[in-house]
Amino acid sequence: MNAFIAFPKDQDAMVRSDYIEQIRPSLDNINAVPHDSADVFQRYFADCGSWDSFIEKVVVGADFYTREPLFQLFICTQRVLGRASAQLVERFLQIPRPVFYCEINDGVNFYEVSSVITEDPENWVGGWSLKLSIDS
Repeated sequence: MNAFIAFPKDQDAMVRSDYIEQIRPSLDNINAVPHDSADVFQRYFADCGSWDSFIEKVVVGADFYTREPLFQLFICTQRVLGRASAQLVERFLQIPRPVFYCEINDGVNFYEVSSVITEDPENWVGGWSLKLSIDS
């Protein structure tokens, strides 16, 4: 299973790498392979040509040989999202495929995402937030 790990676009590479290493044992337990969103962007965006096409590729794209979905799991590293991440989460939830928010404080904690809340649609960097299943 492939897990798309959504980082802010300007997140430092070392921070992304450290984060993935901290959650890797949890992903190993469910046989999930983490894929850094920055690497996925580098690999597919130029061929896609637009944000909408890239989002569609990530959400419903399939491996050419196996025909398996590129990503079966979506993990958010922050509760506040930009426009593209919000659209990715919404599409994953529509399919449906599992979406989680991962918080690293006193250990690694995963929370199921139930929806995306639009806070400010004019703020493309932070105008959306995650509603978690545990939220009242």
